[in-house]
Amino acid sequence: MLRDRKLYDVLGVEPDASAGELKRAYHAKAKQHHPDAGGNAELFAVVAFAHEVLSDPVRRAAYDESGVAGNGDTPDNDLRQALDIIGPIMTQIMGQVGQCGPVYTDIVELLCNAGSKAIAQIEADISALHKQVEATKSFAARFSVKDGSTNVLRHMVEAQTRTLEERIPRAEKMLALHKMAMAIVQDHSFRFDPEPQPEPAHAFAPPAHGHLQMLEIMGMGRGS
Repeated sequence: MLRDRKLYDVLGVEPDASAGELKRAYHAKAKQHHPDAGGNAELFAVVAFAHEVLSDPVRRAAYDESGVAGNGDTPDNDLRQALDIIGPIMTQIMGQVGQCGPVYTDIVELLCNAGSKAIAQIEADISALHKQVEATKSFAARFSVKDGSTNVLRHMVEAQTRTLEERIPRAEKMLALHKMAMAIVQDHSFRFDPEPQPEPAHAFAPPAHGHLQMLEIMGMGRGS
């Protein structure tokens, strides 16, 4: 866990690494540990956390001074955060299926379905953020000034780009937590009740005495 490791070691950089070096190291480590590439979701969350702290000058300075990442947000809490993701979904599902009578639904399957939808949405959001970053970068490059003074409009759009870029690691960390939650759910099974089978349909068989009465009516009885 992080308390036993250095944030700089997580990213594989020196403590005096520049912001650019941190960013490059983060992208390399994130690519290596990304769950979609066969990596480990917990390690990916650790990498995202290290980058989140060290890319913030204030939090980095505080960490360098105290050795504590701060904000109570450490990978030691990843399991708790993953369970916090599962909890509300579990409560909702239990409210829908009931708890007192038979349960004919696989709760684990329902949790996996909900988790898959959430993961797909976060992945779509991350993809959209990357596209927005590229679009704003291209947009900013179009601005120029006629008299060689400060390109205020370009700086304005570049600030928006940085804001979008800062959202990506947070979204990636949330994705890693959701995938961790999914892995927890997939490690479980749920014993649900089999659906009750309908009674088999029986061919109509009239009572014996009813059969005799029918024969008598048709003139085929005893006296015929």
